[in-house]
Parts: sequence; structure tokens; C-alpha cells
Amino acid sequence: MTEVQDPTGQAAEPPACPQCGEADHVHRISAIPDMPAEYSPPRVPSSIDLAGAVVVALGIVCILVIPFTTGWMGMMGIYLIVWGAQRFRSKRRQKAQWQETMSRWERLYFCARDEVAFLPGETALIPISHVREFLYGH
Repeated sequence: MTEVQDPTGQAAEPPACPQCGEADHVHRISAIPDMPAEYSPPRVPSSIDLAGAVVVALGIVCILVIPFTTGWMGMMGIYLIVWGAQRFRSKRRQKAQWQETMSRWERLYFCARDEVAFLPGETALIPISHVREFLYGH
């Protein structure tokens, strides 16, 4: 059985499965090395968005040269800055969603006897084939 630690760092017994009431085949899903890839931890979204930074920089350059060029260059600059800002906001939302999903994944347990996943203290059972939907659609 996989050893689980409580918040104080002490070894703790895994919770009982809500379906069979036993804990002898229950493991944290994060501690099972042979789990298929679809049950692996959520992928970290990229934090460095070079394309977004380049687009914003190009937008700033376009705006700075407005007095020396036609109006379309300024409009292109404004468009590029707005697009880049939206991309940065999207990356922040993705990071927040990943943190929430990762928190759920770290708390998730798996009962090998019943082939279900569950969160301790909750009665809802998640068929192992629906773990991804549970994590991302919650």
C-alpha cells in the first residue's frame, strides 16, 4: 500500500473507498507510477509567451512611428497591442485553471478493487475512464 502523509508530514492511512468501504486497495492517484498517461498530472501551461511579447513590442514600434507613416501603421500597432494584452490575460486564466485542476488531482484517490476515483470526504465516485472530464469539467 502506498504510504500517504497527513498535513503534519506524518504517515496516514488512506481513506476508505466510498463504494466498498475498504482502504486496503486505495492509493493517491498521484502516487501510482503505472497509471496511464490520461490520468497523469495536468500539464503546466507555458508561462513564457514569447510570441505575445514580440507582438506587443511590434505594436509599440508601430505606434511610435505613427508621425512618420500613414495611419494604417498606427492602427496595426493598436491591434497588435490589444491582441497581445488579450493573450497575456488568457495565459493568466490558464495558469489559474491549472492550479485549481492540479489541486483536485493531488487530492484524488483511486480504489484498485472497484476501479473508481474519489475525493476523500465525498461520496461521488468517478469511473477511472472519466477522471480527465472530472478534473477539467468540474
